Amino acid sequence: MNIGRQMWQRNMSSQSGRTAYISEVQKLQSSSFYPVYVGKTEINERLLTGDISCTVNPKKETQKPQPLWSIIHAGGARGWVPWNYKLHAYLSNFKVRADETIFPELCSTLKDHYGKCAIIVNPKVSEDTQNGKTENSLYPTFPVKFLPMICCPKVAESYGHKMLRTFNYYSPINIAWSNLKWFIKINREKFTEEILCGQIRHKMIDFDELLEAALNNMTPDKWKDAVTNELESRSKQEYKPTH
Repeated sequence: MNIGRQMWQRNMSSQSGRTAYISEVQKLQSSSFYPVYVGKTEINERLLTGDISCTVNPKKETQKPQPLWSIIHAGGARGWVPWNYKLHAYLSNFKVRADETIFPELCSTLKDHYGKCAIIVNPKVSEDTQNGKTENSLYPTFPVKFLPMICCPKVAESYGHKMLRTFNYYSPINIAWSNLKWFIKINREKFTEEILCGQIRHKMIDFDELLEAALNNMTPDKWKDAVTNELESRSKQEYKPTH
């Protein structure tokens, strides 16, 4: 099979997946399921300080471990989910252990605030999702890991939710992460204070305040636009005329 035909078949398969995804989300919405996008991102020291020497290169075995902060959160057309999002600090060479209490906590919060939810995840950006196995179903049967959180379909169902996989890397949660990191990059100096200790000046960053401000910058209106644009852009891609 030539490369052109392979690309054509891959594109057709991708379009088919997007069509099925749109249809399923709309069907769930008509059944009173509220779509919630769940994911994880990491913040490295370079983003906070602007120091290029802090860049993490996982392929460089001799590199000194660098501090990382991971954020696990969820949101939808009404904004960020009002729950105790998870923030973890660790070194870049640290193996994060699973915590099976996080996802049930999220599912409980979703049920309390929204009722039934379509919990949308992207296995392609998760960690070791299926132990090397591939799965093309809209509804994952394997747990999807955003360590330390493990998103389990059966746990979601026990709270009345459904767990759905998205085919789009640029989903609303990833737009939210990009918004958060851009805010941190252009506003970090406002949350930085210089402290003189003897003859040495130290820069102190109020990380908690910076992170809260960055999260709040992704307003409910921005979330609504991201969710709307995701579905509309897919519809336009699928139904645009071909020549």
